Amino acid sequence: MATVIDHVVGVVVPVLLCIAIGFGLAKLKQPLDNKMVTGLMANVGYPTLILSHLLAQSVYLSSLVWREVYSSLIVLCQYLPLPTSGWRSTTRMRRPTWRD
Repeated sequence: MATVIDHVVGVVVPVLLCIAIGFGLAKLKQPLDNKMVTGLMANVGYPTLILSHLLAQSVYLSSLVWREVYSSLIVLCQYLPLPTSGWRSTTRMRRPTWRD
């Protein structure tokens, strides 16, 4: 039962903290810059969540290294030309319109 409470608290407390910060900024009539908030979440929040998840699990360094190698190869292959048709995989598709 204690582990269930630990998991619930681990999820609820950060959400309540974000709500409290937003409430405090609203009460103080501070301007809220959306670019700053989204940049802060993207550069601080997401890596922190990923790191905390990886530290909570038993993840081996070798598996992380191999995952990075494979993902780098996939990204590299996306920029290589396709030899059969001369079409490059980086070619952009046209935007769909309402008439399509």
